[in-house]
Amino acid sequence: MTLNGLAVDAPVYLDFAHDWLDPDTRSLLVQERHEFEAVLGAPVVFTEPPIACTRWVAERTSRGEAPSLAWDPDGATLRSRARDPDGLMATFSLLQTLAHTSGACVYASTAQTVDQAVERIRSECLNSYPSFDLRGLDRAAFCAGALDDRPGDWADFLPWATRWVAQLGDAHTAVMDHGATRFHPPYTAELHDVGAILICVPEGSSAYAVGVRPGWVVRIADPDHWLSTVGASPQQHRRMAARSAMAVAGKQRTFVAEDPRGTRSTRWIESAAPPAAEDLVTVRRNSAGDVQIVLRAFDPVAGIESVIDDVAASATVTDHMVLDLRGNVGGDIMLAGRLRDRFLRTRTLLGSAAFTDGRGGLSGPRPRWAEPSVRGRWPGTLTVVVDASTYSAAEDFLVGLKGLDHVTVVGERTGGGSGRPRTIPLGPHCSLRISTAITYDRSGHPVEFHGIQPDRRPTRV
Repeated sequence: MTLNGLAVDAPVYLDFAHDWLDPDTRSLLVQERHEFEAVLGAPVVFTEPPIACTRWVAERTSRGEAPSLAWDPDGATLRSRARDPDGLMATFSLLQTLAHTSGACVYASTAQTVDQAVERIRSECLNSYPSFDLRGLDRAAFCAGALDDRPGDWADFLPWATRWVAQLGDAHTAVMDHGATRFHPPYTAELHDVGAILICVPEGSSAYAVGVRPGWVVRIADPDHWLSTVGASPQQHRRMAARSAMAVAGKQRTFVAEDPRGTRSTRWIESAAPPAAEDLVTVRRNSAGDVQIVLRAFDPVAGIESVIDDVAASATVTDHMVLDLRGNVGGDIMLAGRLRDRFLRTRTLLGSAAFTDGRGGLSGPRPRWAEPSVRGRWPGTLTVVVDASTYSAAEDFLVGLKGLDHVTVVGERTGGGSGRPRTIPLGPHCSLRISTAITYDRSGHPVEFHGIQPDRRPTRV
């Protein structure tokens, strides 16, 4: 099943002017074209279109008009209307919506009423969330939640909707509050009734400076609130809940922590400032002479590509690298892919991905391949250290490397999510972010929900 009047298996040509898409965005769309193909039931191509073909075009709108996506069967044209490139990206998120609605045009606009927003969540999850079966969830039971205690006004909508969607247990799928600008301090912790039990306290952090160490307990008001409003796979749920509970809203926040015995407490202040590049990536040599790189996020500002290139420039096949991805919850998927390619030796089957079709179904898995980087490669062996917080783009980096002869993965099972989320407007200052894909390793095991199983537990890193 596809859009009414769209020829199955006939190519759909993306016919966008160059000023609509920068090179990085175009590369991302080419890489993730299978998501479009799952909905359209036809190949999506980016070459110059012939005179007679099915096209996806972009048209500019005036100020105040919401981005929209429309299908014209008579003209064989899928039409994105937006004011700027950001609006164009919003129309891409409308493709699954267009597939399961009866109209010929859908808009990236907020719902007019709470009931409409509730129905939007129900409809989008029912038709385009791919992981009900994988996670052992009952679709009907989840959708029935829309009928239970639904709020009567916008003031109560956000907390209610957040709890409802969190039942999916997926950190990529959530109701987002646009009014809450949050900074995440550089700590890994698990949230329990007593508070957030710290697992990692980086040297140089504000907490480390006042003597706080792993095992200390950070006081958190109402842990149950965070545990019920944060969705995540079982192995990472308490960590993601702790991450949200410890976020800094506003300019700064004072934290209080106690030692494991409860005999000493201290406090410190975290300021809401983006981390510096040196906080995101660090390089050193261990006692064995191995290169140790700690990468806390796949953030382009960290300059990690240059770091890897510099380290690799003088390396030989006898050298060993330890790449620490513990606590790395992801970031830029294209950056993750470019870094992964620096550790490939030949053209490599990474695994596969299946995408939602927007109508409650899932496409067949499509193979994912990658080529070794032409910019530079690490010639030696690699150990990647992971934990349950390793997630999203960090798992995309890892899934193609695990199983290669020169790569060893140690640590804990990863978080289980590389779900290619899309964003749908809901009400005032909030939206629904929803996964669209299930990624599999080359053996066919799903990364989604289950995570990536390490080769062994670490001894000492």
